[in-house]
Amino acid sequence: IASSHESVGSLVQVPLEQAQADPLLHAKVCETWAGAPLWGSVVCVDQDTNTGERLYEVLYDDQDREHLNAEQVRKILYTLGPAHAQPAPVPADRLASSLGA
Repeated sequence: IASSHESVGSLVQVPLEQAQADPLLHAKVCETWAGAPLWGSVVCVDQDTNTGERLYEVLYDDQDREHLNAEQVRKILYTLGPAHAQPAPVPADRLASSLGA
């Protein structure tokens, strides 16, 4: 997977205390690659020194890495939390419609 954020300047790691307060740190993501799901998680929070934008380093199960901005992470977000977190519950209205209610 090529980096989706092409115009990145120099990156610096966000201080640990600030990174730990970021709700996207350790977020689980699922990207579709060649028609198959590719799972990963946000392992580091960096900041672009040119723009100040936070970029999230995603490590995928195939060991590939890429930096995404917050919007890009949210688009492929599976659930928030540590790696052992349970899948997010299905909203009741979606569950009812899938059961034919």
